[in-house]
Amino acid sequence: KMLDELRKSCEFAIVGLESDQASGRCFFAIENSEGFRGDATIRELVKAIETAAYKLPSTSIQVPLEWIRVHDELRALARTHRCVPLAVVRELASKHGLPHPGLGLEQELNAMLAFFHSLNAVLWYSTPSLRNLVIIEPQWLMDAVTSIVRDFKLRDHTDKYPRMATLDQRAIREEGEMWTLLTGGAATLHQRLLDILWSAPDFEPYKVELRDLICRFGLAIPLPTKPDHFLIPALLPPSSISSMPQGWQMAPPAPHMQMRIFFHLSGDLALCANKLVYYERDLTAGFLPISLFHKLCAGAFGWCTPHASGTIEPTLTRQRAYIPFKHTLVTMTYESSNSSILVHIQRNGHEGGKAEGVAAAVADRLRVLILEELAVYSQLQHRALVLAPRDSAAWVDINELPKVRSDSPSFTLNGEQVPIDHLREQLATWLTAECEFTLISADRLREATEAELPIMISLQEMQRTRPDWITRKLISFGGALSGEYTL
Repeated sequence: KMLDELRKSCEFAIVGLESDQASGRCFFAIENSEGFRGDATIRELVKAIETAAYKLPSTSIQVPLEWIRVHDELRALARTHRCVPLAVVRELASKHGLPHPGLGLEQELNAMLAFFHSLNAVLWYSTPSLRNLVIIEPQWLMDAVTSIVRDFKLRDHTDKYPRMATLDQRAIREEGEMWTLLTGGAATLHQRLLDILWSAPDFEPYKVELRDLICRFGLAIPLPTKPDHFLIPALLPPSSISSMPQGWQMAPPAPHMQMRIFFHLSGDLALCANKLVYYERDLTAGFLPISLFHKLCAGAFGWCTPHASGTIEPTLTRQRAYIPFKHTLVTMTYESSNSSILVHIQRNGHEGGKAEGVAAAVADRLRVLILEELAVYSQLQHRALVLAPRDSAAWVDINELPKVRSDSPSFTLNGEQVPIDHLREQLATWLTAECEFTLISADRLREATEAELPIMISLQEMQRTRPDWITRKLISFGGALSGEYTL
């Protein structure tokens, strides 16, 4: 039954999954105390691991002997070093005869480390901020993470945690307010507190690289509106009534002010067909990591605008975000069972009025955020869906709606034929009214050296490391029609 449910929710992610053939389960219920000889399930697990290992493409790849020698030296180094600078690996590569004829040393060094990384033999990333660090003992990274991500209410995670107890007391004395911000429910880490928690000799020299790593893994998320502040999703409290913004009267959102962002793996051909209308039966094989939800919410905090009746602070819990935007409240809810983020837009119940005027602006900003983040999650795709008028069982993809020709056949919704133009008119509140463009300075690009600007760099990386290269400009549809942007 569990395997059936997994197939329904994420079939493409479990292709080739090895299971416990003896019991028929899709997991291995082992009893560690019995050991290999006493527990048949452990023997089944070993068999499954061997079977899966032989299926790996890497088992049939021929690897240069020089690479294997470098790997062996790195394993020996791991007895005394948990990470090393790239320069050390470069010296080992030269010592063992790299590069091969026709290759440059940097070219083959990059290929070798990328191969080792693909096998989890080392951790190495070729981004500008991380390429000079090679992690040969993964536990080093886990120790750095658990300096921050732990249950601060448990004594064995604080005063009985030998590695961190002294540093925790120093953090409380020197940065008490920042300590409360991290441990008291806000789940927000300030750089000054991080400097203390990572002041041990093991981590001090690599604080910048470690920070970039935990951001890369989604364990920390930079807050765009607060420099030097990072959201730690694992420490977020669960959603509750008390987490709602003060002074806001929550009311059931109008169905037509709801958007569903459905995520799925790119291997699902049925969902990659760019259809216009979807039904629940089409939306069963989805996949949405909660880390992506938290990144989108943190990015959405950058939209926040003061509310007319006073300042309402944006609030984020583990599965819900409240974001004040243009006199409305945007609520984003993570729904793991539907692989979706539900977006609701509503006015304050005290004030009345409608929220339709901001729907397109919210959709536009979410579209930009999603495309930026999906550059990292390369196997994920999304569908931006709103309920079809007069048919609560049908969802319309608002990214596809503007592309459909006016002379296309009508759609049947709730037994009625609906022409495309009529459907566009009824859903106009969600269609693009303005768009934010990211412009990169041509002078900066021309002057940049290869070290400053590698061949490929993501927009997110450029925004974080070179903000002065970038200008954002908001272009409205009305302004474009009126010639506002012509020279």
